[in-house]
Amino acid sequence: MKKILLIVAITASLMGCKSFIPRQDLYEKVEFKDEKIVEGRNNIDLYEVEFPENYYERIEFFKAFELAGKKMLLENKSLNLLVSQELYASLEKFKRGEFLDDEELYIKTASDLDTFQRAEIDSSIDVAVTERGGSIQSYLNKQVYFWLTVTNKEGEFDGNKIYTELDKQRLMEEVRNERKEFFQVLNAMRLSLVVKIDDPYADHSKGERYWASKEIDLFNPTGISRELQSIEEPLYLENLDEKDIRELVAVRGDFATPILILESSRLKGYTVSDGEYVFYHGGDTLRGYYKGYDMRIRITETTLENLVIIEEGILLEDVLERTQVKARGIEEKKEVKKQRSLDWGIQ
Repeated sequence: MKKILLIVAITASLMGCKSFIPRQDLYEKVEFKDEKIVEGRNNIDLYEVEFPENYYERIEFFKAFELAGKKMLLENKSLNLLVSQELYASLEKFKRGEFLDDEELYIKTASDLDTFQRAEIDSSIDVAVTERGGSIQSYLNKQVYFWLTVTNKEGEFDGNKIYTELDKQRLMEEVRNERKEFFQVLNAMRLSLVVKIDDPYADHSKGERYWASKEIDLFNPTGISRELQSIEEPLYLENLDEKDIRELVAVRGDFATPILILESSRLKGYTVSDGEYVFYHGGDTLRGYYKGYDMRIRITETTLENLVIIEEGILLEDVLERTQVKARGIEEKKEVKKQRSLDWGIQ
């Protein structure tokens, strides 16, 4: 009799547990607002463009980027663009209305140039200038020639003319306005910008690798640069130590970006925590989170000219746009925020 009562009690207890749903279950079933994201295999394509090393080639790159962007707008195209940390840093400077590092010499008032800066200008600008007005005037003329070259008007340069600082400022403002227009184009595009970090352990603020520094941060066990952790755009981290990947996922909340992509020799797929994603790329062991959704990163090298003819696919930022997560009829209460990975603040 006691055995029968015990069995009945256990059965009743188990039946009562049916109303208990573990937290993990709340994240198992989901629907996405983007109709391209469906149950089954979903390839998320990132297109990588090469950013030139030479300054003048970079200026031409930005002009080609703007042209490609305008064509994409006309065709209402969207894509995921993988860019180098150097390109991202340049775009951030434009966003703040600043000039590039290579342009700093040509911004300074000519009378403030020191001996080393003058020598650097001489090594870069080979053009005949007037000797009237002394050395300060000659370096001012060279600075004006530089900005005329940037604006594709070097043919208008007259080496015998006495240029002024106001002439230089007008050319600089022209460059600034061109870059503002460039960002107006970028703002209008549906573009998920992903920043590629080839050395995540480097501390660019100090010019050294993390482990080469004696200032070890006990609250940053992975050694990933704090500078990188503050970037809000999606990040693709290369050359990670495999042993650091688990540690990095454990401190996922330290990163400002809602999307991390980690190069791994072991893993592929994705995981999710509190609506924030970690994608894995390069390995064979599949990771997944939402039931029925197999999402994988693919990376393809391309050119700015070819961006226009690329077939449109899943926009990376659209994985953040999901309907309320449900499990067995229970709806997740946490609000799903709308996020945009590219927002330069240009009106």
